[in-house]
Amino acid sequence: ASYVAVNISSPNTPNLRTLQLGDALVELVQALKKKQHELAVANNRYVPIAIKIAPDLSDEEIENICRIFLENDVDGIIATNTTLDREMIANMPHVTEAGGLSGKPEFRKSTDVLAKINKIINGRIPIIGVGGVDSPMAAAEKIKNGASLIQIYSGFIYKGPELIKNIVNYL
Repeated sequence: ASYVAVNISSPNTPNLRTLQLGDALVELVQALKKKQHELAVANNRYVPIAIKIAPDLSDEEIENICRIFLENDVDGIIATNTTLDREMIANMPHVTEAGGLSGKPEFRKSTDVLAKINKIINGRIPIIGVGGVDSPMAAAEKIKNGASLIQIYSGFIYKGPELIKNIVNYL
């Protein structure tokens, strides 16, 4: 693997998002870093760990997460997973469906969280920007707000492999 993603932010797994808070996050990160070190020694190969967080966090929660990640040498942050917020699709027919909302409707929210993380992290941890990347301009906006890398999910489903080519050419 080029890196291992640890998803502590899926809205579809009951109580998983509580791992983003306080002592639970510290314990998890420390256990992951310990195992990462053991595996690096055993295999003579260091594999970075990137932790995926939710877009539905308060500013204080974002600050605490960043502090914990910095204190424990987390290798990367994936910002962000899907959102539980339905405000951006309030008038749509399926607004009450359960689960995380992905794609273009969450672009602004995930990008705002990315920018907040970037301001706190200030280049000390790479950030992978994800959430609503469906165009070259959206990818550029993630980079402008601090993303070192981009992940594409819904945009890839709807626009296909051509989207990647278009993003690369645009950037």
